[in-house]
Amino acid sequence: MSKSELFESDSPCSYFPDGRTASFVLPEAPIRQESLSPARIEDLRLKKFANLARGLNTEGIYSIALSCKFCRACVPIRINTDKASFSRSQQKLLNNGNKNLIMTSGPSYYDSDFLRLYSRYIHARHPESDMAKYGAEDVKDTILGATDLMLIKDKENNFLALATMDIYDNTISLGQIFYDPDQKLCASLGTYAWLKIIDCGKKAGFKYLYPGSWADKSKTLGYKQRFPGLETIVDGQWVNFDPETHRTGPDLVSLITAEPAT
Repeated sequence: MSKSELFESDSPCSYFPDGRTASFVLPEAPIRQESLSPARIEDLRLKKFANLARGLNTEGIYSIALSCKFCRACVPIRINTDKASFSRSQQKLLNNGNKNLIMTSGPSYYDSDFLRLYSRYIHARHPESDMAKYGAEDVKDTILGATDLMLIKDKENNFLALATMDIYDNTISLGQIFYDPDQKLCASLGTYAWLKIIDCGKKAGFKYLYPGSWADKSKTLGYKQRFPGLETIVDGQWVNFDPETHRTGPDLVSLITAEPAT
């Protein structure tokens, strides 16, 4: 595939609120998932997981390559569950959360309570992001576009957190996590949700979890360096991630044009 065949898009960067522009390319122009046949959705999903293993990012069921002209701050990462072990403070957070919270997971579905949860979270935590502009249908599409959901409730069955995931073979692609910013049952519900996914994924036999990108000095991405078992891709090989060493991402456009995903 040549670069001229790619679909390109620019938007204000939501990771660094300093006026820089985020650019990305896709192998094709995205189409709303509801307009695609089941066979086409499955084909795109398989390509997405193949491209995750090559270091590419994803947007829904599509593979994307960040192509920002003056910035390579976003570093692709994944969690190798064989290497993942929790710190004492992380294990304490998990243990405390498990006493008061109930986690369930299963195929994706939509509930109107999810929209209220999303709205409370996004306007409290990320009011300046593009996601704050999402309407009800956008939120619904985001949730139903995933294969699976993880839900966290209190013992009165109230929704406190939701995570969208795509699952294929031994791999989980983590999507969005949003939660009730006003709940009092867990000191750090967002971190608890991430750790719970890693813990359950490891116990269920999943080998890799892809949480997107990490970027130094980014308030929305920097926290990911605390995840256990992190790897990043260097010269086509996944290696142990070191935030002091791996400060710039690879040339993802070259990856997406090098060969067709299979």
